[in-house]
Amino acid sequence: MKICICGGGSLGIVCAGVFASQQHTVNILSGHPDKWKKTISVYDCVGKEYSGELSLVSNCAADVIPGCDLILLCVPGYLIEKTLEDIKPYLRDDAVIGSIVSSTGFFFIAHEILGSQYALFGFQRVPFISRVREYGTTGDLLGYKESLNVAIENSSNPEYLRQTLEKLFLTPIKLLDNFYEASLTNSNPILHTGRLYSMWKDYQGEVYPERGYFYSDWTDDASETLIAMDTEFMGLLNEMKMGGGNTLSIRLL
Repeated sequence: MKICICGGGSLGIVCAGVFASQQHTVNILSGHPDKWKKTISVYDCVGKEYSGELSLVSNCAADVIPGCDLILLCVPGYLIEKTLEDIKPYLRDDAVIGSIVSSTGFFFIAHEILGSQYALFGFQRVPFISRVREYGTTGDLLGYKESLNVAIENSSNPEYLRQTLEKLFLTPIKLLDNFYEASLTNSNPILHTGRLYSMWKDYQGEVYPERGYFYSDWTDDASETLIAMDTEFMGLLNEMKMGGGNTLSIRLL
C-alpha cells in the first residue's frame, strides 16, 4: 500500500517504522520535514528492530497525499480539523482515512469535513506505547497491546479493512459496533484532565520549589475529581442508551 502518516511525534515515527519494515510505501506529513532521515529505525521492548526507507517527507499535503491508499492521523486533537482540511483536496476517491486514537474527536470532525464520501477508521486506544528516541530518525516501541478495538464507517467492506489494519499493526483487532464506542472512552480523556485539574486549579503564577509528578504525587483530591468525572461520563452514556434504543451499543475498556 501507499500510506501517508500525518504527524511526526512518537506514534507517527513508530507507525512509520513498522509500516516501512513491511515494504509499504510510506510518506510523512510533518511540520519539520528537514529533520527527517531517509531511513528510520524503531526498536521494540524485546530488541526487535523495525527499519525501512521513507518515500517522501513534506510539510505540504499536495506533495504526500495524492495517490495514497490510506492516510493515518497521528496528531493531537486540536490539529485534527486543520489536518483534514489540508488533506481533503488531494484525497483519492477510494482513500481510507483513520486516526491513531479517536477520543480526541476524530469521527465528529471527520463527519463534518469529509462527510460520508470516504471510509473512516479510528482506534479506541493507541496501538503501541511509543516514544521518540531521536526526532525523524529513531523511535522506541515500548509496549504492544494484546488486542485493539477499531470503529469503521462508510466502508463497503469493513471486515477487509479490519484485516488490513490487523496486518499493518501486527495486533489482533476487534471491530466495534459504533463509532461512539471509540470516541467516548473513559480512559485518558478524563484521567489526564482530572489529574491536571487537581494539580493546577489553584495555580497563581508562582514557581514551585520542586517538580511535581503526575502519578507518584497523586492525591485524594485527584481521585475524587476523577470519580466525579467518571460518574458524569457514565450518566451521559446511560442517557444515550435510553435515547437511542438498540441503535447504540457501548463497550468501553
